[in-house]
Amino acid sequence: NMRFLSDNMIRVQRKKDHLWNDMDYDGTFLSNWTKYISIEQWGNGLQIGEYQTEKNWYSYSKKYFDIISTNGQIISGGISSIGKLINGKAQAIINGIQAEIGANGELIPEQELQFPNNYTAIKLLGYWKLTNQEGKDIITYKENISSINYLNKDLFIIKKHNKFGLVGSNGIIIQCQYDSIVPWASGIFKVCSNGYQELKDESGKAIGNRYNEIGNLEDDKAKVCYRKATGHIDADAENALTCLFRPIHVESTEVSLSVQSAANR
Repeated sequence: NMRFLSDNMIRVQRKKDHLWNDMDYDGTFLSNWTKYISIEQWGNGLQIGEYQTEKNWYSYSKKYFDIISTNGQIISGGISSIGKLINGKAQAIINGIQAEIGANGELIPEQELQFPNNYTAIKLLGYWKLTNQEGKDIITYKENISSINYLNKDLFIIKKHNKFGLVGSNGIIIQCQYDSIVPWASGIFKVCSNGYQELKDESGKAIGNRYNEIGNLEDDKAKVCYRKATGHIDADAENALTCLFRPIHVESTEVSLSVQSAANR
C-alpha cells in the first residue's frame, strides 16, 4: 500500500507487518517503520498519529489516534476522534465515551476526590483511579472500578460490574465478586454472595464458616442462621483480627446438628 505525500515523498506500507514508512523517489526510507498512517504536530511539542485496524471477516477497519511524545511514547491512545485544542483542551471520544484531553496529552479528570491519609481518586472515562500518599497508582481506571468509598485507615470499598470488593494501600484485597461488603467488627467485614454470608479480615482471609445469615454484633455476640438451625457466634475480644467463631447456643429443635457441624457440610 502507498500514499503520495508530496512531489518527492510517498508513504509506503510493508506487507509482512503492515507498518508504514516515508520514502523518497530514490527509494530511501526517511524514518523508522511505524504503525501510523500519518503523524502530525499536536499540543505542547507532541504528535498525533493516525492508524487503522485491519479488516477481517467479523469487523470493518477502524481509524484511531494516539497522542505520542517525540520519543514515541504513547501518552493517550485508542482515540476514536479528537478535535482541535481550544484553551488548552480538546474534545475526544475514547471507547465510545466523551472525554477531554489537555495540551500535554493527558486525560482531564471528570471528577476528583481527596481522602484521609493523602489518598486521591480521580475519575477517567467513567472509572476510578486511586493513588496513595507517594502518588503511586493502587488501582487504575482500566480496572473498570465504577465506585469507590473510603472506609477507614487505608481501606476502601470498591464496585465493579455491580459487585463489591475491598482495596488497601497495596492494592485489591478482596476481589469484586460479592453482592455486598459491610464492616462487621473491628477489622472484620461481612461479605454476601449467592445467598450466603461469611466474615473476612483485613487481609481477605475468611474467618469461621459460611451461613445463610449473620446478624450484627450485640453484647459481643451475633445471631447466625444456617438452613433451619439458628445459633450465635462471638469474637475473641482480645484479638478480633484472628478470632475464631463458634456456636454458643442452638435455638432450633428441628435440627439435631449444631450450627458448627451444619456449616461445615
